[in-house]
Amino acid sequence: MAKPSVIPATLEHAEAMAPNLRECDRQEIWAASRQYPRDSLRHAVMASSCAWTGMVDDDIACMFGVVPQSLMGGSGFVWMLGTPLVEQHAVMFLRRNRAKVAEMASQFPYLHNYVDARNETAIRWLRWLGFTIHDDEPYGALGLPFHHFEMRHHV
Repeated sequence: MAKPSVIPATLEHAEAMAPNLRECDRQEIWAASRQYPRDSLRHAVMASSCAWTGMVDDDIACMFGVVPQSLMGGSGFVWMLGTPLVEQHAVMFLRRNRAKVAEMASQFPYLHNYVDARNETAIRWLRWLGFTIHDDEPYGALGLPFHHFEMRHHV
């Protein structure tokens, strides 16, 4: 039986996960920023006020967190990137993600970001977590269709 855990993210996790990133996440990173997975993951971990790594046994399944939008607080860019392992254990991670999203929302009443319109799995996951998904619009370095998604937590 697989043993799941969610632990604080490190740069070492980013390095280890980059070569195993799902193809949909690689495409999304490139379309949004023209960055390579390693650079994007390292930047996300360093810029986040809180970031976690989802593990299955000793293998990385995903990394996620929230980057403050400004020093004034209140708004954060939420992110999540995964390996194929996250989809193999989707139900387990969906349940854990809800608690972490609530934790992020307590720190940032407005969570948002953009998701590649081609990434149907991520869009379904975001809806299940309670995010509002808006119509697609051109976004990022390549101007491809992305959906803005958001969640407002009233305190």
